[in-house]
Amino acid sequence: MNASTKVRIVDDADCLAAIASRLRYRPTDSMVIACVRPDRTLGLVARVDLADVNPKSAAWLATKAQEDHATHVVVVLYSEDTTNVLVCHDLITEALEIRGIPVACAYQVTPTRYRLLGQPGVRWVPITEVAESRAALTFHLNGRHVAEKREDLLPRPAAPHKRAKATAAFERYRAEYPRTAEPDTRLAVWNAAVHTVPDDAPTLGRLAAMLTDKDVRDALFVAMIPGSPADLPARMLANPNNPADHGAVGEAMARLTIPSRAVRPDKTTQATANLLAQIIAHAPAEHSANAWALLGVLLWWQGEPIAGDALQHALAIEPDHTLASTLLDAVVQGFPPAWVRAEQNKFQD
Repeated sequence: MNASTKVRIVDDADCLAAIASRLRYRPTDSMVIACVRPDRTLGLVARVDLADVNPKSAAWLATKAQEDHATHVVVVLYSEDTTNVLVCHDLITEALEIRGIPVACAYQVTPTRYRLLGQPGVRWVPITEVAESRAALTFHLNGRHVAEKREDLLPRPAAPHKRAKATAAFERYRAEYPRTAEPDTRLAVWNAAVHTVPDDAPTLGRLAAMLTDKDVRDALFVAMIPGSPADLPARMLANPNNPADHGAVGEAMARLTIPSRAVRPDKTTQATANLLAQIIAHAPAEHSANAWALLGVLLWWQGEPIAGDALQHALAIEPDHTLASTLLDAVVQGFPPAWVRAEQNKFQD
């Protein structure tokens, strides 16, 4: 969905639809806070398991809301256990109030219905009203779909016969295509795939084999982030040991992490994420760490809640994967990408 798309929230169903759209899935047994910024736009949306809600985690969430310059917060508790819902509601409300942030409204949501909390006599409403709301339809038409489960947002293995074809192509590429191949050829193949997102298994297998090369991974990472010299990825592949280019990855990462140098994701970012998801679905699982890591970077950059899941997949395959482990630390700490922090900084006194 285009970042400039504006959706006006006029009722409870719209509000819950907007939060679900940001999460991209329908959580269960969770507490979610949605921050409203001074310009009345939706800012940070953060989720924790209900089982993990305690004074410490509530204080952490409230601090994140404060950092997001929230003027008020919407709290959504996804559970049928009303007793636990009320306990968690009180914990987050107190933590927010300590920081001067009021709770505008709070909801209890179950798989079949929802209601406002803190207002005696308020009726339960069928959950179908959220999916049928004007906001939900607008998000859907703009390509912002909501999955039933978190894991549905991650790449799933392709059909066995497609994976077999991709694996055969993967092995052929690794055996026949040396690392000394023309860098422009590899970049051209990748760029063409980004713009078409192929669905033929052999092509995806060859791309997966390319990504197992760290030098290729680093060059493609630099190519994914706007702001680098156009010829830099090709230079990195032509001469990986050139001292002049050793800081290229760090420079690209700086544009993702430093607000004064921030760049926003664009349509190419999503197309690249789609390609990486296809590669992961077809590639031999034991050789997909780099693809998972790059996908995690792009998801985090886009503000997607499953970025950490992708990075954990990379680390499960390659525990010492530097890119994945570094960024996962940032995700766990709730560190947002630079363009989000730049937006937050606009509201500083």
